[in-house]
Amino acid sequence: MNRKKKYLIPKIKSKKITNDLIVTAGSGTCCCGTCLSYNFKIFTVKGYVPIYKLKNKMQVYSIDKNKKIQIAKIKLISKKRVSKNHKLIKVTLESGKHFSASFWHPLSDNFPIGFLKKGDIYNNEVVKKIETCIYTFGYTYDILLDNKTNIYFTTGLIPLRSTLSLRKNQTLPKIKEYIISSTSEFKSKSLLTSSS
Repeated sequence: MNRKKKYLIPKIKSKKITNDLIVTAGSGTCCCGTCLSYNFKIFTVKGYVPIYKLKNKMQVYSIDKNKKIQIAKIKLISKKRVSKNHKLIKVTLESGKHFSASFWHPLSDNFPIGFLKKGDIYNNEVVKKIETCIYTFGYTYDILLDNKTNIYFTTGLIPLRSTLSLRKNQTLPKIKEYIISSTSEFKSKSLLTSSS
């Protein structure tokens, strides 16, 4: 798979910030800002938590530019209104692990999830199935971390990158897919550091 092209998520043109929450208006296919379903789970120091329940300054697992595991704090939570026929891309891996996000949501190496195809490799696994699902909740979410990579983990320890970190002319660390085999590996690593 060719991932040499540079993909950038367009800027959010209008936004309202209230109590560390960005609320934006939009409809149709998500092409900017927030791109995750309300029940998308983020791996925090307290376990997996649905993104809509996350709070500012909560600690989540991430990695730095050298692929070392670190704990990062949530700097901002974004919530975007989307249409009732909003579409998410569901990716199922060979092991049965799966995750969903809007078409342009970046993987850990900035490659949009919508460009993945059956047979591709992600997180050291073969992509078994790609599906388009209708999302009717009305809002999508994302979080911004206080570190440089803005990579977080979802169920199955699958790494994704925040859309809020992708802005025009901003340089992000180039990180290949980060592979980790188990939750216990996070806790046992001597590399575990805080981003602050």
